[in-house]
Amino acid sequence: MLADFIGTIFDYYGQPAAVMTIDTATHNAKWLNSANKVFEVSREFNAKIGRTLDRGKAERLIDDHVDPSVFYASVPMMITAWVVMGRMSGLLNGRDFSTPDADRFWRRYIKEMLIRSVLRDEARPLPSPPDWPTSR
Repeated sequence: MLADFIGTIFDYYGQPAAVMTIDTATHNAKWLNSANKVFEVSREFNAKIGRTLDRGKAERLIDDHVDPSVFYASVPMMITAWVVMGRMSGLLNGRDFSTPDADRFWRRYIKEMLIRSVLRDEARPLPSPPDWPTSR
């Protein structure tokens, strides 16, 4: 489920609409309001991710400190970093990250890194999130 969710977000960010999303974020998402369909879909995804993470916690696979909203937010943040900085990062490192092979690699690497970030590791527990203020 988590891998599918991350793959769906990657697919979305491969579309032209992703550029609008990234640009919107730089303008503090002024066009969003609580009546927008984005909020309804987001709540549904967050609930599904929460149920998946809870099952993993019950099976002692997922760290008890994983917060679904933090994981849900981390996925597009990480993918946006690749979309915005990936090719430039390759240039800075003397690598060509603009190839289809590079795209496939980074898709797999980021997906694996995100999944590993929530796995139980007694030696390195995740920090507990603060009490987030609510918005909108």
